Amino acid sequence: MGADIIRSLTGRTASVVLDPVFLLNNKQWKKFADDNIGLREPYILLYTTNSNYYKDFLRITKYDTNNMRVVHIGTSAGIGDVLKRKTKIVFSSNPEKFLGLIKNAKLVLTSSFHGTAFSILFQKQFVSFRGNNLGKDARIVELLGKLGIGNRVFSDEMTEDQIEQEIC
Repeated sequence: MGADIIRSLTGRTASVVLDPVFLLNNKQWKKFADDNIGLREPYILLYTTNSNYYKDFLRITKYDTNNMRVVHIGTSAGIGDVLKRKTKIVFSSNPEKFLGLIKNAKLVLTSSFHGTAFSILFQKQFVSFRGNNLGKDARIVELLGKLGIGNRVFSDEMTEDQIEQEIC
């Protein structure tokens, strides 16, 4: 998609290359992941810029969150999340902790290309949300389409069974 935009604007052909995240395989990335994240029970990792994504996800999918914690990375958490006992908020994270949080999550909910990419590399159950950033969203949608897992983009028809399908 990006190469098409460049061609239409400039008449020039751009090469499409892999994002550098895919230059290492999952075993290589796992060596960088910090597994000492202080969580023992299963958790859902939220790495989004919009707190409504989680609410919409639960409303549509009816995903069973019993006996699970919720970990927010970033600023999408609201004051109500701060007060919830089963919610942990991570306002900043180094790369090792970020990788560890994704690697050890039961489910990753993200609107980030790299959250999506690392979920794929670590073979984690995940759902990607589309926002209003056409360029960022296009990268996610194009990647998932090329891998044949476009059904990982959140939709009103998404089911818990879809989410539980294995990531190979």
